Amino acid sequence: MKDALSVLSVEAYKNDAEVEAKHPFVYKKLFNFAKENKRTCTIDEIMVGISRSASESIVKSILDSVSWATKISNGKYSFSPGRTGFDYSKFVRNQKDQQLKNKYGLRLNDVFYALKKHTAENKRGATSTDIFLTLNRSLMRKEVFEILTNASWSKSVAGDRFVFYDSEEEERKRKAVEENMKKAENEFFTWLPSALSPHVLEDVKRLYLPINTILIQKKLLPQSLIATTQIGQVESAQKEIKSVIVGKRMRHVATILLNAYLSYLREQKNIHSHSESSDSEETSEDWIRFDATNASVFEKTVPISCCVGGEKVEGKNWARIFVLLVERE
Repeated sequence: MKDALSVLSVEAYKNDAEVEAKHPFVYKKLFNFAKENKRTCTIDEIMVGISRSASESIVKSILDSVSWATKISNGKYSFSPGRTGFDYSKFVRNQKDQQLKNKYGLRLNDVFYALKKHTAENKRGATSTDIFLTLNRSLMRKEVFEILTNASWSKSVAGDRFVFYDSEEEERKRKAVEENMKKAENEFFTWLPSALSPHVLEDVKRLYLPINTILIQKKLLPQSLIATTQIGQVESAQKEIKSVIVGKRMRHVATILLNAYLSYLREQKNIHSHSESSDSEETSEDWIRFDATNASVFEKTVPISCCVGGEKVEGKNWARIFVLLVERE
């Protein structure tokens, strides 16, 4: 009887692993929802619980296939945490990891930490031999290789080397980048009406995505326009854009977009530079800041920085500064 249950368990692992391989992100969302909800849930409750991160048809196909969910009636499912296939931890993130954990026990943890350490010290990662030697031969070389080949936190790279891979951390980084790009894009489009007429603005908004795609595909920019903050890169793309876009209208709008973005970058750079300059001046211990009441303390001093009405005035001595201010009147 025990052998029969073991066979069923292995088959469940294999089936769940196949389902997870098809939809890893959604599978994990549903799996976590299942662990937190031991009651019967409607499909609407489940969709809300996973923030509608997938279509209802995909969610149903997963729930109808995995070992840890049971369809009670049309649109209702119950979950069995004891049958979820694995005990989630930083070492065990899917069925394959659980199988490795069952086979190697705490030695799986040792490989986890060894690979993580090697990757931190060398971005090229480590070979199975490197890990084998680091663990003082406590595992056979082929066992180390099996773990590195199958563990979710181990990623194979060139030259039979492996690097530590944290899929959750990568997902967090990806989302953070997306949020930053969305924020930067919103700031640019909020500024854009100050530089373009309403009619031209509509054209730029409508063709922004296809122009962005062309800039990347034709390698005029190494990344999206909004992710490019080097003025020189945008200026280079501006010079070449006319030679890669055939359509006259799109070519014209692309030129306007790049010109506007260059103006935006320069304006942001000036604001940033002015802010840094102001901060620097305020924190300089030896400087005296003029406030219309301390003129007497300026005897035997020289001007370092003078700004009037937002414009810098430069002179080697106070007499020169005075002359320049009078000329501006």
